[in-house]
Amino acid sequence: MDKLESNDLQSLANARFGELWEAELRLLQAATKAETARCGPSPHIGDPGNDPSKAELWGDERTIRADLIIWLCLDLEASKKIDPAGIQVLGAKIVGRVTLFFADIRFPLLFQCCYFANDIDLKFASVPALNLAGTWIHLLIADGLHVRGDVSLDGLVSIGEVRLLDAQIGASLTCLQATFQASGNSVALALDRAEIKSSILLSGARSAHGETRLASVKVGQQIICDSGEFRNLNLQGAKAESFIWRNVRNAAQSRLDLINASVDVVLDDQASWPEGGNLFLDGFTYNRFLSCATDAKHRMEWLNRQGDFKPQPYLQLSKVLRDIGDERGARLVVVEMENRSRAINDRKWFQRLASRILKVTIGYGQFSSRALKWMALLTLIGAVFFGCGYLGGALAPTEEKAYEVFAQRGYPPDYYSQFNPLVYSIEHSFPLVNLGVKDHWAPNHAVQSDRLLFHWRIFRWLHGATIWNIHIFRWNASVVATLALV
Repeated sequence: MDKLESNDLQSLANARFGELWEAELRLLQAATKAETARCGPSPHIGDPGNDPSKAELWGDERTIRADLIIWLCLDLEASKKIDPAGIQVLGAKIVGRVTLFFADIRFPLLFQCCYFANDIDLKFASVPALNLAGTWIHLLIADGLHVRGDVSLDGLVSIGEVRLLDAQIGASLTCLQATFQASGNSVALALDRAEIKSSILLSGARSAHGETRLASVKVGQQIICDSGEFRNLNLQGAKAESFIWRNVRNAAQSRLDLINASVDVVLDDQASWPEGGNLFLDGFTYNRFLSCATDAKHRMEWLNRQGDFKPQPYLQLSKVLRDIGDERGARLVVVEMENRSRAINDRKWFQRLASRILKVTIGYGQFSSRALKWMALLTLIGAVFFGCGYLGGALAPTEEKAYEVFAQRGYPPDYYSQFNPLVYSIEHSFPLVNLGVKDHWAPNHAVQSDRLLFHWRIFRWLHGATIWNIHIFRWNASVVATLALV
């Protein structure tokens, strides 16, 4: 290693701590020159000699006392001698608890590939930037931390919880390839109510056991969970411009909670969707999907992976599909919502029957144009009945003279309006339509049963039932269609 030179900062430290270890001397020398205190055998981060997982093999020559770091940050005379580039350390073992709560630190803290043998306490501290890339820690408590720049936890390995409740970060929080090893149902990473001006990057991060909790976090740009491994990602009430959830490595075991979260853009892939019962979307609002499945079929499968049925996610998806021009898809989503809702709430047989009729006939009001098809079918059926009735003499002219001729010959006189069963049925199906047939023809009350193709009473019942069914269906269809447009 390079020969170390003495400086004023070292003299102050000697007076305060006595004999200093080699890594401490390197720190004191580098801190005044905007340099990195390289405590390992190599200046390269990826070198095996700087691997903190092997820190138990590091001797005193690579050890820095936590008290020295605390003193550099808090002592007025010492901190003035630190270069604005801050404290930069590579490949050191820090022993003792780093306690800097409520500290106003005027320079950045950078500890790369280091090993913290004890907890780090930064509650309500203020620092320009914080970098723990590639470092191993046991516990980081930084509630209310105020960082004016970036917080980098790239490659971090945390044995215990990393907690930044109510933290304020002026740029980004990056956790690329970080590993949070909290066990059981404990919290691995907690950012509740934190405010991050730029983005949260969790690409490649691993939290396979504990909960990753970002409840009510406010992010100016993106929350990126790409190629990561998450046991339980809690984003309840979170707000961001976009949410990226794709290439998740343990999607089958992951749990994603987006209750009451709000983003502008969602970017995901189907392979990363959690299994049924592990997705929570109630209250989740978004405006569009980007570069991912947007069709109603796939998105309904996404919704159907929720735990308990909630109507809001279906209404939200329907709105988004309608906004992007997929009107049919939007309506299909509402139909699926009605299917699931009625499957739960319809307990009586007649309720299930009514729901079935509404679905088949007009799609719960989402496809009210189907009513025209059903009315056309009823009109054709009515035309068959009325035609049979005419051939059997069950329908006769309303004019007295024409009726007398019809009663004698079985057909009306030439001057009289001829009977048309289809027109007669259309006139009864659409009351505003009057083509003159129903004004000239009516049921024949004097007909004898032996002249009918089937019994007169049966025809009379079918005649009345057909007309009433047409009217009732038309009225119901009109009401539902009108409500569907409101």
